Amino acid sequence: MVISNCSQASNNENKASTEGAGALQIAKEDKAPQSMQMASNAAATPIGQNNATPEKVILKAMTIVDGDETYRAYDSGLAIQEFMKLGIVNKKPEARVDYYDMYAVHKPYKIMGHDLVEIGEEYMTKYVGCCVNENVTIIVKSNGDDEGILQFAEQNKCKIDENYDIKQDTQYTKANLDTSAKYIQIQCRNARVKK
Repeated sequence: MVISNCSQASNNENKASTEGAGALQIAKEDKAPQSMQMASNAAATPIGQNNATPEKVILKAMTIVDGDETYRAYDSGLAIQEFMKLGIVNKKPEARVDYYDMYAVHKPYKIMGHDLVEIGEEYMTKYVGCCVNENVTIIVKSNGDDEGILQFAEQNKCKIDENYDIKQDTQYTKANLDTSAKYIQIQCRNARVKK
């Protein structure tokens, strides 16, 4: 894991671990841009009155607002809580390495047609001796048609690793993954949420 951007602790630290999922709500859901077409997730139940699925909110947390990298459309900690509510990821991360929480996916779930295998979030709660590069990360197992998800990542100024080495994560998450498959990591720098 490369840490490249020093910053101070965020006012918006991981609410998932400090306040609990019940205390938080999904903000009003906006219509997704055409480039962000959602995959079918039959097991995902609509959440609350906004009919927001975890896929919609995590992609919203990865989406920049008005082409400005300074703002993301949604809070990453709140987005991860939607996965927790459905038991897709555990309420606590499998591992915390430096400033990075790793959540292995425990129920089959698709993001833009790809199998989601891991969600990560980097943030600072206390200084551990280096710099933090606040971001939200997803790792997906490629379905062979990567154009849509890569285009989404590029449009939202996310860092892309098209051949992510999943072996480096399995030592922490104990996930039983197909190490011969192609995995894609998309890492989107956290920024202020535009209200």
